[in-house]
Amino acid sequence: MTKGSFQIVMVPADASQPIEEVNITWSTDTEKVSCITDKLQAHFKKTTAEMSEEQKTAFLDTVLQQAKKNNPQLNTKDIDPNLLANFGGTQMVDIVALLVPTKANGFDSVSLYVDDGGSFKQSP
Repeated sequence: MTKGSFQIVMVPADASQPIEEVNITWSTDTEKVSCITDKLQAHFKKTTAEMSEEQKTAFLDTVLQQAKKNNPQLNTKDIDPNLLANFGGTQMVDIVALLVPTKANGFDSVSLYVDDGGSFKQSP
């Protein structure tokens, strides 16, 4: 089994909290990206407040608007409300590429992982 590890740097939104280096291990059984997002989903769930019902509604409205924009034929009224309720309570992580891996940079990359619902939670 192939195994490896790499470091991530966690920079908290709260400047009074320390920056933390975390070692992430992976194997052929664990995709590299999912091992990061799994760890960060747990971290954000533990360190940020849950969305209020009003925030969940605003979040889901935005998701539905984006879905409709990307798929104009979509009838949002056909989407099961229970599915939306579950989706609104799911902790997700958004990934922003800051440095894209290229031959010129030795295929190094830097990504920013953020709480996908942070703006709706009114996180800093």
